[in-house]
Amino acid sequence: MQFSTLNSQLSIIIACRNEISNLTNLLESIKNQTFKPDEVIFVDDNSTDETYNFLINYSKKYNKIKVIKNSGKGKKSALIEAAKIATSKYLIFTDADCCLNNNHCELALQYLNKNNSDMLLGAVDIIDEKGIFNIIEKIEFSSLQAITAYTALLNNPIMCNGANLIIKRNIYIQYIDKINKNIASGDDMFMLHALKKSKAKINYLYDSNYIIKTKGTNSFKKFIIQRTRWASKSINYKDFTTILVAFSVAIINILLLIFIFLIPHFILPIFLIIFIIENIIMLPYLFKYKQHKILKYYPIFFPLMSLFYPLYILTIIISILFYKKNNPHWK
Repeated sequence: MQFSTLNSQLSIIIACRNEISNLTNLLESIKNQTFKPDEVIFVDDNSTDETYNFLINYSKKYNKIKVIKNSGKGKKSALIEAAKIATSKYLIFTDADCCLNNNHCELALQYLNKNNSDMLLGAVDIIDEKGIFNIIEKIEFSSLQAITAYTALLNNPIMCNGANLIIKRNIYIQYIDKINKNIASGDDMFMLHALKKSKAKINYLYDSNYIIKTKGTNSFKKFIIQRTRWASKSINYKDFTTILVAFSVAIINILLLIFIFLIPHFILPIFLIIFIIENIIMLPYLFKYKQHKILKYYPIFFPLMSLFYPLYILTIIISILFYKKNNPHWK
């Protein structure tokens, strides 16, 4: 496949697999952008539903939309094919189950033109839905987002989310072999670590209007499977800070479980210290991004989640042992 010549600013890239129920909301959010992207490239990754036909029919009405089929298998293969035919300076990556704020592209381009970023990270939020599990998932997810934001703002990013990610196309093409195609997910993280190692300019757009909404799992089983998939790729990380943080979190939580049985009288002060640190990280992010639903239930759910967090971490560690790391399916 030949690489395209750059002649525009923004290309949105979406890999999708069996997303027929989500595409309308995403397409509407792209259609309503205050600054229109130059092109929107959908890559269908071997869907078994009507995803491809739906997109083909939609593209006939909007000439900025390009639809191709993944000649390989998996999300990473799909993203690579899209990047190769893209014609813009910047590639905006998001997911099919997401919605963009109306000024997403405008804010992004303003920031990119001012800062000349090689990679631009942004926040992601789980859509509000009914049920207690939605609140729990939103709190857990926001903790990851807070760490993503603050480590990036401290010029030592350790995480990112492919649902809200922009990379210069020439940079992406240059480091395309670093996304580890043998693992189903993690294209965003492996690219982040490769660019970080190369001293590329990585920024975070810390703006409450620059946030993408995505659907939650709304199922404990799906949640564990998703988090296991995310965590399993950490075995292949090479970024020292990321490895250190992941290892520290695992060890601390395992030790907490051991202390409960061996020296239970130390547990309360240890939990209190950890709880204070967690709040120092979480609360500024929640207020900055106006997470009203989380803040409403935060005093009830966050202390309980902190108590059960060591068990959650242990569950993920055990799940990783049985996870098929070479499974190409990402949905």
